Amino acid sequence: MWTFAGRLRVVWATMDVMAALRSPVQLMLAQAARDVPESRLERRWAFEPKFDGWRAALFTAGRVLQSRRETDLAARFPEVVDAGAQLGDVVLDGEVVALRAGHLDFGALTSNPRERPGAGVTIYFVAFDLLADSTTDLRSKRYRERRARLEQLFAGVTPPLQLAPSTTDRAAALAWMQPEVSAVGIEGIVAKLQDAPTAPAGRVRG
Repeated sequence: MWTFAGRLRVVWATMDVMAALRSPVQLMLAQAARDVPESRLERRWAFEPKFDGWRAALFTAGRVLQSRRETDLAARFPEVVDAGAQLGDVVLDGEVVALRAGHLDFGALTSNPRERPGAGVTIYFVAFDLLADSTTDLRSKRYRERRARLEQLFAGVTPPLQLAPSTTDRAAALAWMQPEVSAVGIEGIVAKLQDAPTAPAGRVRG
């Protein structure tokens, strides 16, 4: 039988989950750029594709999927929240995308979860950053460090969780904008300084 003291313990335990970083968090937005930057000795860049989806932060322990506008999307994308449990206690920054007929379908993101199988819609959470790991806030760490931890975390992880591609090769990044590749649902390239903490990144549209 539940007691008042017992309920309080549950509330406090929930508040202690992911103590280093709780929802809502401010999600850094990309700043428009005219061209894809070139790396130099003192400024080395990494590049990621920008997918056509909804930006979100996944708090795996708290089962929260926070949107850019700080609303909880967990009920809309239960498959993402359920899959996040396999990662332990982390906070991921990424994009929720909907795949239908081999292409990303932005409009399908509003579909009812129960109706997606019949409509041929598959939801993915494409993670491109690790904001917190266990009780450590990683936002002050360099991008290259956070990326290395993210890749290690995603070793062996299966859909609907997906690791976003990343490259330091500018030519490879530009290839993502070729029509036969970008038509899948890539709407731009995001450039991030490898030695920078979490901060607004440069973005080039296709």
